[in-house]
Amino acid sequence: MAKRRRKKTKQGYLDGIEPPSIKEIDEAAEEFYDAKLELKELKEKSDGARDKLVELLQANQLETYKTPEGILVSLKEGKSRVTAKKQTDGGDENEYVDDD
Repeated sequence: MAKRRRKKTKQGYLDGIEPPSIKEIDEAAEEFYDAKLELKELKEKSDGARDKLVELLQANQLETYKTPEGILVSLKEGKSRVTAKKQTDGGDENEYVDDD
């Protein structure tokens, strides 16, 4: 049986010799961290919505569908690749492709 190594504890800083703290960097790091957490939550929500959409398209044997709001959804090659386009009043289409 292999020996388990003890996890080394990290020694704290002594008073007066802590690393320097730059307020702007601390705030930017905190903002970045919060944004990453928010993005992770949105990704999980997006993945769930995509899976539900794919399931509904497959259950109704549809490869494309257009909503009354003008969103065109297409099920692409494979089971989970979906595109969504929305026609705006100016005729431009904004496309989102989810290729996970």
